[in-house]
Amino acid sequence: ALGIQTLYIQTAHRRSASDVIEPDRLLPLVAAAHSSGMEVVAWYLPMLEDLDTDLRRLVAASQLPVDGLGVDIESLAVADPGERTRRLLQLSTALRNAVGTKAIAAITPSAVHLQVVNPHFWPGFPWPELGATYDAIVPMAYWSVRRPEWRSGERYIAENIDRIRASTG
Repeated sequence: ALGIQTLYIQTAHRRSASDVIEPDRLLPLVAAAHSSGMEVVAWYLPMLEDLDTDLRRLVAASQLPVDGLGVDIESLAVADPGERTRRLLQLSTALRNAVGTKAIAAITPSAVHLQVVNPHFWPGFPWPELGATYDAIVPMAYWSVRRPEWRSGERYIAENIDRIRASTG
């Protein structure tokens, strides 16, 4: 009734004992959202430490009756950015191969954050490769506690969109 069109649901986390947490509670929630005309996107934050576990959990989430899958890309558990990137791209390719044409989105830190505010967070972030593998880039463009030049929400969001488009090609 409030115009919400999409529901994002986290389906597991690193401490989960199972690949999908509480499916007996999750499935009725997905069904209720669909009956209300909402799309549902399952999401998971891969730690990139155990790619088999990350892939298994993402595939399990994709097999739920959801409309898409989001991969929350922000873990720094793998300290070396080059190795982190290598693992992320390996996981992303394996995921695309496993889910076929299922819609998948890369949920990324904001481009402004990665390129301007804190470029040391993830040097060499693989924008072009993510753009080629995922159907959508969904930036975590939280508009809070920004430098004076980013106080305008309109400017901050526009700059993120422009930077992501330029970076992904």
